[in-house]
Amino acid sequence: QATIRSRRSVGGGCINTCACLELKDGRRFFLKENGSRFPGMFEAEAEGLRSLASVDGPRVPEPLAWGENTVGQFLLMEWIESAGKSKSWAESFGSSLAHLHKTPMPFWGFHRDNYIGSTPQPNPRAGDWATFFGEHRLSYQLRLARSRSLLDPRAVTKGERLIARLPGLLAGSIDHPSILHGDLWSGNAMVGPTGEAVL
Repeated sequence: QATIRSRRSVGGGCINTCACLELKDGRRFFLKENGSRFPGMFEAEAEGLRSLASVDGPRVPEPLAWGENTVGQFLLMEWIESAGKSKSWAESFGSSLAHLHKTPMPFWGFHRDNYIGSTPQPNPRAGDWATFFGEHRLSYQLRLARSRSLLDPRAVTKGERLIARLPGLLAGSIDHPSILHGDLWSGNAMVGPTGEAVL
């Protein structure tokens, strides 16, 4: 049995409520919470983190527990203390990402759909990178923007033309599918306690 001694709010993205939980025995954990509008979001995130941790790449926090009901959902992860960046951090981060991306996976896509932020993201299997990227990333986002009247017809036409050209533009650029972090920006990277890169 664990007793929570304190809970303090911490940063962790723009769509979730995040906190550091400290137990009576001194252990700390990272808690993410959200409502029920995005079903399966944290379960998918936990699976994604476990997949990222399974290959030789940057460190990722271990997902410990997650759950949801009609009111909301949560994801509990290990707490990783952050440190200041060294002069070589960016190079080390790039190198660890390269190791991650060199690890072959069996197919383009993922074994389940997930989210990018609060937007559902389809991940069906595809036979090649251009098809997967064109259909399940660019075209999907284009359709979402069009359905929400965020793009005028000329922009939609330009996007469709680009998608049609992807097989030629990307030919020979990617030789195998690999696992990657699908929402890699500065808010999803940090420096770990020994200066290592953490996703």
